[in-house]
Amino acid sequence: MRPPNIRVNLFQLPILIIFVLLVGCASTHSRAGDNIEQSDVGIILSLADFHFDPFYDPKLFPALVEAPPSEWTRIFESSQVSGYGAYGKDSNYNLVVSGLKHAALAAPEADFILLAGDWLAHGFSDSYYQYAANRDARGLYEFIDKTITFLTQRIREQFPRIPIYPALGNEDSYCGDYQLQPEGEFLRRTANTWKGLFRNGNDEQAFMQTFPTGGYYTAPAPRSPKHRVVVLNTVFFSTDYRNQCGNPKDDPGGDQLSWLASELKSAAAKGEKVWLLYHVPYGIDAHNSVLATGGNTVEKVVSLWQPDYTEKFLNLLDQYRDTIASMLAGHTHMDYFRMGLGGEIGRSSAFLLVTPAISPIFGNNPGLHVLTYDRKAFSLLDYMTYRLDLGVGHSPDWKVEYHFSQTYRLFPISEKTLETLSRSLKDDAQTRASYIDYYNVGNPAIPQMTDQTWPLFWCAIGQLTAAPFRACVEKFRQR
Repeated sequence: MRPPNIRVNLFQLPILIIFVLLVGCASTHSRAGDNIEQSDVGIILSLADFHFDPFYDPKLFPALVEAPPSEWTRIFESSQVSGYGAYGKDSNYNLVVSGLKHAALAAPEADFILLAGDWLAHGFSDSYYQYAANRDARGLYEFIDKTITFLTQRIREQFPRIPIYPALGNEDSYCGDYQLQPEGEFLRRTANTWKGLFRNGNDEQAFMQTFPTGGYYTAPAPRSPKHRVVVLNTVFFSTDYRNQCGNPKDDPGGDQLSWLASELKSAAAKGEKVWLLYHVPYGIDAHNSVLATGGNTVEKVVSLWQPDYTEKFLNLLDQYRDTIASMLAGHTHMDYFRMGLGGEIGRSSAFLLVTPAISPIFGNNPGLHVLTYDRKAFSLLDYMTYRLDLGVGHSPDWKVEYHFSQTYRLFPISEKTLETLSRSLKDDAQTRASYIDYYNVGNPAIPQMTDQTWPLFWCAIGQLTAAPFRACVEKFRQR
């Protein structure tokens, strides 16, 4: 049965009410959610890529350097810069505050919050050295610490009682973009800043055991000891990663995969369900593959992770397909999904949802995800994307962009329903048009997907390594 047209302002409704309205009329592709009690439905807030730019008003820089993070709010509030910034720029103070405020309105009773990395603005060190008029590295490091501390404090102030699980992004480093030093000072200092985000002393202790080493950790989900969140630092897996400030002979990516294998083995032995949170997603970078070839060929396929790490990771997904329930990431700033094992139904229950960015630097509107999940099964059910449309005027407001189950007539979110959606995207023009619009969070000024480039974006959903991706694109174009 097709869902009715529910003409309500979804932003003003509690998300559990929305769930009740829609769960009974979702697609018959999966009836797994029909017997879920409302009390078993939880809410999760997913935010990614703040890319906070404390340099957006250069007049404030001297005061920020001198003041502790606890005084930064007062300094930013004194700025004469108004509005939420613009496409092509990272997040100013007004945008960060707006995003956190509306996230709290959208999910005031969230069970927990996932933060998928990239706290710092692009070109952070260059901006600092420009306004400081010197190359004092120690001054840069202190300013980075204060920026992360300030943002962490603002998040905790907005959500004082909710457990928060933070991840690192490629910009989050003293050494530079994609150059995080394993066991370095940045990790130690950031660990001390973030340890207060957990509402449980045991979680804090587990976090401090591994995060200072490589920026990864694990913690039980707040509702059940049988559910676990594993936060990875996939910057180490990236094709762009260089250990410039550490020992180049070290293998932090390999060390992390060994740790992950051990954690998954332990979780499987205990019958636990695991969610993975990380920044850089696996698979093919369709956008940069298009840029490399103009979308005309697939001679240059750009992968997000190094091939050896991708293969080992996918093997773990396969080996622990009954343990890994869901994965969430950020990094690309766009709103889309990716299959867990190349879209092969039956091999894995895992899949990847990519949360859109707060920062609009890549032409996307600022966005965030509010997800519902089954507290007993620790499985995702549905989500809504909220966006701030920067193109509508000086003072836009956040609104619901779309609701997954209502838009695609599929419920709950699972490997099988996403496989169904993937097929619809290939064959149904209307479904594809909706997906393309939502991909860049509703900014029509950057149509990254065209008739010419669409095969690359579609094949990237399920083909996760270069050879099958290239074969998929060629086959698609021969239709």
